[in-house]
Amino acid sequence: MHNGDVFPFFQNFNRRLKDKFKGSNKLLVEMQIYFDDNPIGQIIKERYLSGEQKKIKQIFGNNLPEFFREPLNYANYDIFKTKAIDINGRTRLDDTELKFIFNFLEEHWNKGNRFVINMESTLYTCTSCQSYLVYLKELARQEGKIIDITVISHKGATSTNEIETAIENL
Repeated sequence: MHNGDVFPFFQNFNRRLKDKFKGSNKLLVEMQIYFDDNPIGQIIKERYLSGEQKKIKQIFGNNLPEFFREPLNYANYDIFKTKAIDINGRTRLDDTELKFIFNFLEEHWNKGNRFVINMESTLYTCTSCQSYLVYLKELARQEGKIIDITVISHKGATSTNEIETAIENL
């Protein structure tokens, strides 16, 4: 979903910032909102980075590129994410999928009654985040809405080190 061009903001990064950026999961989202079978507006494209607010600020300062999304209301997001813990007890508080779900509910939920969402993740979408996406679909069903979600991620890509190793072994 990205055309492969180098992000212009990346040219100003020092090695430490590049490593922080590289270590973050990236989630690319394309979404079409419908009312019944009628599309509403253009396809919405959003990108998310994993990591807590202070890490994102360390990378970008106050100049988050417009195509990356962070929660607009961190106070509400902090409440929203408090119980985001996987079955192994690891916190999932700032995963890209959780940020997407929060922003979706805040910004898009009331715009239509059917949503077609395509997501592409650098890292494998963990089972807890998969569950949160299932919960979102169930919430929509209970409210008379339809959400179709397609997630593209590689099951073996659970860290950037694993991705680099896989590429080296090609």
